[in-house]
This record gives sequence, structure tokens and C-alpha cells, in this order.
Amino acid sequence: MIQIDDPDEVERIDVDRRTLPKGHHYKDIGVERRQIVDIDITRIVTEYQAQVLEDENGTCFVAAFPEGVTKAVQYGNTLKAHAVVAGWRNLYRLYPDHGTGYPKANGIGNGAVQ
Repeated sequence: MIQIDDPDEVERIDVDRRTLPKGHHYKDIGVERRQIVDIDITRIVTEYQAQVLEDENGTCFVAAFPEGVTKAVQYGNTLKAHAVVAGWRNLYRLYPDHGTGYPKANGIGNGAVQ
């Protein structure tokens, strides 16, 4: 990964000057940058309200919901996709060689050639 030039948040951390060696003069020459990339997942609930019409005989006609909207409450496609990715990441961690290319010997260690 590479750092970006316009992070969403910047937290300045100043040197605690009480911890510096005494008897020296210090000047500010800049900063060392480190970034943490994270995601902010928010809940978005979309409610579909299908119009219901009734004729003089009491027969009801309901507008068609969009394709895929089949239940009173259900998960959206984005949430399902995040769940799949998270599930695959957990399965990958359980794989014996942990991506090293070397199978574990008797389940001990990482299987790398010693």
C-alpha cells in the first residue's frame, strides 16, 4: 500500500519535550507520517412502499416491488458481499500453509524449510 496525500483525518503528535535530554536546543524540522487505512460501515435502510389499490369488490392490487425485494426485511447486496469477503478471509487463515506455499509438517510451525 502507499500513503495518500489527502487523508480524511490528521492527528498531530507532538514530542513530549520533558523526555528529551536536557541542555540541548531543538528545532521542528517536520513530521514522520504513518497512515492507517480503515473503512467506515454505516447502516443504510431503504424502505420500499408498494401502493395498494382496492376495487369496489374488495379485490386488492399491489404495485410490484423491485426485483430481488422479496421479504419484509432482508440484507442488501453490499452487506452480503462484505460477509462473503470476510468469510473467505477467515477460511484462508485456516488453510494449513497460511499462504507460504509450504505445507505444515505434523501441524507444527509454518512448514518452511529449516
